[in-house]
Amino acid sequence: MATNALAISALSMQADVKRIELIGQNLANITTPGYRRVFTATHSFPDIFNGNVSPERFPYGGIAAEKKIDNRVGPIKSTGKILDLAIDGNLGFFELAGANGPVYTRRGDFSLDARGRIVSADGFALMGDSGEIFLPKGKLDIDANGVVKVDSVKVAKIRIAVIEDANSLTELGNGLYSGLVSQSNKEVVGVVPGHLEGSSVVSMTEMVNMLETMRHFEANQKLMQGYDEVLSKAIQKLGEF
Repeated sequence: MATNALAISALSMQADVKRIELIGQNLANITTPGYRRVFTATHSFPDIFNGNVSPERFPYGGIAAEKKIDNRVGPIKSTGKILDLAIDGNLGFFELAGANGPVYTRRGDFSLDARGRIVSADGFALMGDSGEIFLPKGKLDIDANGVVKVDSVKVAKIRIAVIEDANSLTELGNGLYSGLVSQSNKEVVGVVPGHLEGSSVVSMTEMVNMLETMRHFEANQKLMQGYDEVLSKAIQKLGEF
Protein backbone atom coordinates (compact mmCIF):
# COMPACT_ATOMS: atom_id res chain seq x y z
CA MET A 1 0.00 0.00 0.00
CA ALA A 2 2.79 2.39 0.93
CA THR A 3 4.62 1.55 -2.29
CA ASN A 4 1.51 2.42 -4.32
CA ALA A 5 1.09 5.68 -2.42
CA LEU A 6 4.71 6.62 -3.09
CA ALA A 7 4.28 5.77 -6.78
CA ILE A 8 1.14 7.92 -7.02
CA SER A 9 2.93 10.82 -5.33
CA ALA A 10 5.86 10.44 -7.71
CA LEU A 11 3.52 10.51 -10.74
CA SER A 12 1.80 13.57 -9.36
CA MET A 13 5.13 15.35 -8.83
CA GLN A 14 6.16 14.50 -12.39
CA ALA A 15 2.91 16.07 -13.61
CA ASP A 16 3.66 19.18 -11.53
CA VAL A 17 7.14 19.47 -13.07
CA LYS A 18 5.56 19.27 -16.53
CA ARG A 19 3.08 22.00 -15.60
CA ILE A 20 5.90 24.26 -14.39
CA GLU A 21 7.78 23.71 -17.68
CA LEU A 22 4.73 24.69 -19.73
CA ILE A 23 4.00 27.72 -17.55
CA GLY A 24 7.60 28.83 -18.12
CA GLN A 25 7.14 28.34 -21.86
CA ASN A 26 3.98 30.44 -21.78
CA LEU A 27 5.61 33.27 -19.87
CA ALA A 28 8.58 33.25 -22.27
CA ASN A 29 6.15 33.72 -25.19
CA ILE A 30 3.89 36.34 -23.65
CA THR A 31 4.94 38.86 -26.34
CA THR A 32 5.15 36.38 -29.25
CA PRO A 33 2.50 37.30 -31.88
CA GLY A 34 -0.07 34.56 -32.48
CA TYR A 35 1.30 32.33 -29.71
CA ARG A 36 -1.25 29.94 -28.24
CA ARG A 37 -0.99 29.08 -24.59
CA VAL A 38 -0.16 25.47 -23.68
CA PHE A 39 -1.33 23.69 -20.56
CA THR A 40 -1.69 20.23 -19.07
CA ALA A 41 -4.97 18.35 -19.01
CA THR A 42 -5.09 16.06 -15.99
CA HIS A 43 -6.88 12.73 -15.63
CA SER A 44 -7.57 11.02 -12.32
CA PHE A 45 -8.49 7.44 -11.49
CA PRO A 46 -12.19 7.80 -12.50
CA ASP A 47 -11.09 8.89 -15.99
CA ILE A 48 -8.91 5.82 -16.32
CA PHE A 49 -11.55 3.55 -14.78
CA ASN A 50 -14.20 4.78 -17.24
CA GLY A 51 -11.91 4.19 -20.20
CA ASN A 52 -11.27 7.86 -21.00
CA VAL A 53 -7.51 7.35 -20.57
CA SER A 54 -5.49 4.23 -21.31
CA PRO A 55 -4.75 2.49 -17.97
CA GLU A 56 -1.53 1.02 -19.34
CA ARG A 57 -0.02 4.51 -19.34
CA PHE A 58 -0.84 5.14 -15.68
CA PRO A 59 -0.70 1.79 -13.82
CA TYR A 60 -1.11 3.31 -10.35
CA GLY A 61 -4.19 5.41 -11.19
CA GLY A 62 -2.21 8.58 -10.54
CA ILE A 63 -2.73 11.93 -12.20
CA ALA A 64 -1.91 11.91 -15.90
CA ALA A 65 -0.66 15.16 -17.41
CA GLU A 66 -1.11 15.60 -21.14
CA LYS A 67 0.09 18.65 -23.04
CA LYS A 68 -2.70 20.60 -24.71
CA ILE A 69 -2.90 23.76 -26.83
CA ASP A 70 -5.42 26.42 -25.91
CA ASN A 71 -7.49 27.10 -29.06
CA ARG A 72 -8.62 30.54 -27.90
CA VAL A 73 -7.65 33.55 -30.04
CA GLY A 74 -5.32 36.18 -28.63
CA PRO A 75 -6.15 39.91 -28.72
CA ILE A 76 -5.99 41.47 -32.19
CA LYS A 77 -4.43 44.94 -32.36
CA SER A 78 -3.89 47.39 -35.18
CA THR A 79 -0.28 48.06 -36.23
CA GLY A 80 -0.80 49.97 -39.47
CA LYS A 81 1.77 47.76 -41.25
CA ILE A 82 0.36 46.18 -44.41
CA LEU A 83 2.36 42.96 -43.95
CA ASP A 84 1.15 42.46 -40.40
CA LEU A 85 -1.67 39.97 -40.82
CA ALA A 86 -4.15 38.46 -38.38
CA ILE A 87 -6.63 35.68 -39.05
CA ASP A 88 -10.31 36.30 -38.45
CA GLY A 89 -11.48 33.34 -36.34
CA ASN A 90 -9.72 30.62 -34.37
CA LEU A 91 -9.57 27.80 -36.96
CA GLY A 92 -7.24 29.25 -39.59
CA PHE A 93 -3.46 29.01 -39.79
CA PHE A 94 -1.04 30.58 -42.27
CA GLU A 95 0.79 27.94 -44.30
CA LEU A 96 4.56 28.40 -44.63
CA ALA A 97 7.19 26.61 -46.68
CA GLY A 98 9.19 24.94 -43.91
CA ALA A 99 12.59 23.32 -44.28
CA ASN A 100 11.03 19.83 -44.27
CA GLY A 101 7.59 20.55 -45.66
CA PRO A 102 4.61 22.75 -44.80
CA VAL A 103 4.43 24.34 -41.36
CA TYR A 104 1.58 26.34 -39.89
CA THR A 105 1.38 29.42 -37.72
CA ARG A 106 -0.91 32.13 -36.35
CA ARG A 107 2.04 34.49 -36.14
CA GLY A 108 1.47 37.18 -38.74
CA ASP A 109 4.40 39.59 -38.48
CA PHE A 110 5.56 39.07 -42.06
CA SER A 111 8.17 40.96 -44.05
CA LEU A 112 9.89 40.92 -47.46
CA ASP A 113 13.19 39.12 -47.97
CA ALA A 114 15.91 40.03 -50.48
CA ARG A 115 14.13 38.00 -53.18
CA GLY A 116 10.86 39.84 -52.74
CA ARG A 117 9.07 36.98 -51.02
CA ILE A 118 6.69 37.45 -48.11
CA VAL A 119 8.37 35.59 -45.24
CA SER A 120 7.72 34.86 -41.57
CA ALA A 121 9.88 35.96 -38.64
CA ASP A 122 11.75 32.65 -39.05
CA GLY A 123 12.40 33.28 -42.75
CA PHE A 124 9.86 30.75 -44.05
CA ALA A 125 7.97 31.81 -47.18
CA LEU A 126 4.24 32.49 -46.87
CA MET A 127 2.34 30.23 -49.23
CA GLY A 128 -0.24 31.44 -51.72
CA ASP A 129 -2.63 29.60 -54.02
CA SER A 130 0.21 29.01 -56.52
CA GLY A 131 3.16 28.61 -54.15
CA GLU A 132 5.50 31.18 -52.62
CA ILE A 133 4.36 34.78 -52.91
CA PHE A 134 6.77 37.12 -54.75
CA LEU A 135 5.93 40.81 -54.76
CA PRO A 136 6.93 43.11 -57.63
CA LYS A 137 7.55 46.77 -56.86
CA GLY A 138 4.41 48.85 -56.55
CA LYS A 139 1.56 49.69 -54.21
CA LEU A 140 0.69 46.66 -52.11
CA ASP A 141 -2.84 45.87 -51.01
CA ILE A 142 -4.21 42.83 -49.14
CA ASP A 143 -7.95 42.44 -48.68
CA ALA A 144 -10.05 40.55 -46.12
CA ASN A 145 -10.16 37.47 -48.40
CA GLY A 146 -6.38 37.23 -48.43
CA VAL A 147 -6.06 38.43 -52.01
CA VAL A 148 -2.69 40.12 -52.56
CA LYS A 149 -2.60 42.90 -55.17
CA VAL A 150 0.18 45.16 -56.42
CA ASP A 151 -0.97 48.28 -58.29
CA SER A 152 -4.49 46.79 -58.28
CA VAL A 153 -3.30 43.64 -60.09
CA LYS A 154 -3.79 40.30 -58.32
CA VAL A 155 -0.51 38.60 -57.47
CA ALA A 156 -1.70 35.75 -55.25
CA LYS A 157 -4.19 34.67 -52.64
CA ILE A 158 -2.85 33.76 -49.23
CA ARG A 159 -3.33 30.09 -48.43
CA ILE A 160 -5.07 29.48 -45.11
CA ALA A 161 -5.22 25.99 -43.59
CA VAL A 162 -8.41 25.37 -41.64
CA ILE A 163 -7.58 23.30 -38.57
CA GLU A 164 -10.40 22.54 -36.15
CA ASP A 165 -8.11 21.54 -33.30
CA ALA A 166 -4.50 22.68 -32.96
CA ASN A 167 -3.86 19.64 -30.74
CA SER A 168 -3.85 17.52 -33.92
CA LEU A 169 -0.59 19.25 -34.86
CA THR A 170 2.95 18.92 -33.53
CA GLU A 171 4.28 22.02 -31.81
CA LEU A 172 7.68 23.13 -33.16
CA GLY A 173 8.20 26.21 -31.01
CA ASN A 174 8.01 29.94 -31.74
CA GLY A 175 4.36 29.59 -32.77
CA LEU A 176 5.07 27.02 -35.51
CA TYR A 177 3.30 23.69 -36.00
CA SER A 178 3.62 20.73 -38.35
CA GLY A 179 1.33 17.87 -39.25
CA LEU A 180 -1.10 16.57 -41.84
CA VAL A 181 -3.85 19.05 -42.61
CA SER A 182 -6.93 18.33 -44.70
CA GLN A 183 -8.11 21.49 -46.44
CA SER A 184 -11.73 22.31 -45.67
CA ASN A 185 -14.19 24.57 -47.46
CA LYS A 186 -16.75 24.38 -44.66
CA GLU A 187 -15.27 27.33 -42.81
CA VAL A 188 -14.54 30.64 -44.52
CA VAL A 189 -11.54 32.22 -42.81
CA GLY A 190 -10.67 35.85 -43.43
CA VAL A 191 -7.52 37.91 -43.10
CA VAL A 192 -7.21 41.17 -41.18
CA PRO A 193 -4.38 43.20 -42.79
CA GLY A 194 -2.56 45.82 -40.74
CA HIS A 195 -3.27 43.91 -37.52
CA LEU A 196 -1.48 41.36 -35.35
CA GLU A 197 -2.90 38.69 -33.10
CA GLY A 198 -1.20 38.82 -29.75
CA SER A 199 -0.29 35.96 -27.44
CA SER A 200 -3.19 34.28 -25.64
CA VAL A 201 -1.10 34.11 -22.45
CA VAL A 202 -2.35 36.12 -19.45
CA SER A 203 0.57 36.70 -17.09
CA MET A 204 -1.55 36.88 -13.92
CA THR A 205 -3.22 33.56 -14.72
CA GLU A 206 0.13 31.88 -15.31
CA MET A 207 1.59 33.22 -12.05
CA VAL A 208 -1.42 31.94 -10.10
CA ASN A 209 -1.09 28.54 -11.80
CA MET A 210 2.61 28.46 -10.96
CA LEU A 211 1.97 29.16 -7.24
CA GLU A 212 -0.76 26.50 -7.08
CA THR A 213 1.46 23.93 -8.81
CA MET A 214 4.44 24.65 -6.54
CA ARG A 215 2.28 24.24 -3.43
CA HIS A 216 0.87 20.98 -4.81
CA PHE A 217 4.42 19.75 -5.49
CA GLU A 218 5.52 20.66 -1.96
CA ALA A 219 2.53 18.83 -0.47
CA ASN A 220 3.43 15.66 -2.39
CA GLN A 221 7.05 16.07 -1.36
CA LYS A 222 6.04 16.22 2.33
CA LEU A 223 3.84 13.15 1.82
CA MET A 224 6.77 11.18 0.42
CA GLN A 225 9.01 12.33 3.26
CA GLY A 226 6.37 11.23 5.77
CA TYR A 227 6.12 7.77 4.20
CA ASP A 228 9.90 7.55 4.14
CA GLU A 229 10.03 8.24 7.87
CA VAL A 230 7.31 5.65 8.55
CA LEU A 231 9.16 3.01 6.51
CA SER A 232 12.44 3.83 8.27
CA LYS A 233 10.83 3.37 11.68
CA ALA A 234 9.20 0.12 10.55
CA ILE A 235 12.53 -1.26 9.36
CA GLN A 236 14.17 -0.17 12.62
CA LYS A 237 11.49 -1.96 14.66
CA LEU A 238 11.92 -5.11 12.59
CA GLY A 239 15.65 -4.94 13.25
CA GLU A 240 15.00 -4.91 16.99
CA PHE A 241 13.26 -8.29 16.71
